[in-house]
Amino acid sequence: MPSNPMSIGLAHLGSLDSESFDQLALFLSNSKAIMSSEDLNQRLIAQFPNLEPTALSSIMRVLRAFTTAMRTRGVSVEQIVDDANRFLSTEPDLEIAPILTRLELLLRKPGGLATASKALGIFVDHPNAFKSARILSDIRPVFSSTEPLHLEATTVVHTLKIEYRQDNEIKHFYVALDALDLSELERIVIRAKEKQEVLERTLETLAVPYMRVE
Repeated sequence: MPSNPMSIGLAHLGSLDSESFDQLALFLSNSKAIMSSEDLNQRLIAQFPNLEPTALSSIMRVLRAFTTAMRTRGVSVEQIVDDANRFLSTEPDLEIAPILTRLELLLRKPGGLATASKALGIFVDHPNAFKSARILSDIRPVFSSTEPLHLEATTVVHTLKIEYRQDNEIKHFYVALDALDLSELERIVIRAKEKQEVLERTLETLAVPYMRVE
């Protein structure tokens, strides 16, 4: 088995028997864009109990990497296949042609992978995309104005750090919060989650495919 993660995924794709590959292609084509990556992996494992979960995961990582490259860098299917051929050319024990044929077929199929990649693009094309957040909490002393060394009180200050992507760069900013601010922030987040649930139920009622962007 190859050591390069990309080649490993491609090798697993080539190792599928014809029936399993056809079922995988059909599954991905019919999966639409209603699943997150985790949901998709779980359903794949349930759909193909006879296949090794790690093999399925490695195949999906490769396919996602290639579809993302097609979306973000405008890479064509032909270029992807050429790149895959270069990856595999260093693996003498693999039959490269059948792997490339399967890869091209999956990349050209409409459905889950292509639509999921487009949905992710809609999100990350925003100029500022959230990456992560954390809150640092500190106890700050309050000293007397008349007696500088006399500690009159303390206060708790929370600092919210938000990291976000902007023009392919990771940036961040800080915001000071007190207890009331935390309560307000909590209220806003809870309200947004309630809206999310309502909208998801509405989409389900309308039978409109929905994908959670990860």
